[in-house]
Amino acid sequence: MKIYISGPVTGIEGYWEKFYEAEYQLRTLGWEVVNPVRTNETLPSSFKHGEYMKVCEAALAPCDAILMLKGWQESVGAKMEFEWANENGICVLYKPQPPSYVEGYMVGKSDANKPSKQLSLFDKLRNK
Repeated sequence: MKIYISGPVTGIEGYWEKFYEAEYQLRTLGWEVVNPVRTNETLPSSFKHGEYMKVCEAALAPCDAILMLKGWQESVGAKMEFEWANENGICVLYKPQPPSYVEGYMVGKSDANKPSKQLSLFDKLRNK
């Protein structure tokens, strides 16, 4: 099962340490981890916030769960990821849990239960 890590980045000193520690914890529990900090390290430094968020949305979409790191409520991007996950039936976690925890959440979930029209994070950012 795949999990995405979400948390504050902009203006946070040492944010990458928190993301890499969470990645390690989640891998130890048996997850396939999507760490946007790792992904974004390969992107051009000229990317704007909206461009990063578009990449983050694509990385979040196939995930079964999202882990919200401490302070996420203060981050525009993390709040957008949280909303998008909720709207698309992705299990939201606030502390590392094993994949079996989320498997229970997934029982009864199907594509039929997902919204018919998904508003992308990029669209939301553009509309603000």
